[in-house]
Amino acid sequence: MILDYQKIEILQKTVFERVRFKPPLKATEIMENEACLIYALNGSSNLFGGSYTASLYTDESVLMKCGNFINSWKVTENPDPYEAIAIHFYPDVIQLVFENNIPDYLQNQASKDHKVFQKIAKNDILKSYITSLLMYFENPALFNTDVIKLKMRELIALLYQLDSHGIRDMLSDLFNPHQLEFKQVIAAHIFHDLSLEEYASLLHLSLSSFKRKFKEIYGNSPGQYIQNKRLEKAAQLLSTSTSRISDICYDCGFGDISNFSKAFSKKYGISPSEYQKDRLN
Repeated sequence: MILDYQKIEILQKTVFERVRFKPPLKATEIMENEACLIYALNGSSNLFGGSYTASLYTDESVLMKCGNFINSWKVTENPDPYEAIAIHFYPDVIQLVFENNIPDYLQNQASKDHKVFQKIAKNDILKSYITSLLMYFENPALFNTDVIKLKMRELIALLYQLDSHGIRDMLSDLFNPHQLEFKQVIAAHIFHDLSLEEYASLLHLSLSSFKRKFKEIYGNSPGQYIQNKRLEKAAQLLSTSTSRISDICYDCGFGDISNFSKAFSKKYGISPSEYQKDRLN
């Protein structure tokens, strides 16, 4: 549930966003010709993009190049509202910010890294930058064009200095989409609680095109194939682990214990708890 939302625009495009919300919240980001930095001021999430997955925690951030992403903010024991800052990069905004004198490190080069996003660990300098943005969000009238350009230049220069995490490679390749391998994306996320629509989004496909291509490759419908793989993994874990049924359910990509138990009992003839007891004994 969104509690508060602010955005700052330039060239009729949103460049700075601040949002406060109550989890759970799952957001799908479709970025055809933009890149984005997300900073978690409070909260934690799982980010899915292409064949990559990352966990994001308070005071961590992630730089995402153009592509499709799913950001699933998780419920934790923290009772406080979650809060995040998003900063968007567009080619024409970059041109404006640097007055058509774009630094060499932002020019397109051959990418050394095929990742679609790069996680950035806790960093005091980046945290100070985000704190400075909050002052402007509290006083939005100060967010004029000159300030926006200044804060964008400051952020890009700051990110360039964080070379220990491969950020320079990402900066030089922000607007080059990565060609996705269908089977690689499915294998990477098959045990995550994603819907068929979300799989299709990660692959830049419509739902109907995704289903059709999936059946061509795997010879089965995506719903049946994915559920079978998840049940097979659950059976393996139940045979070798004393973990709780609920933990195994979620680890295998099922979002609901009741549905998991029904599907498991239908496939194996007994409940997950009975199966675990029988195998471990």
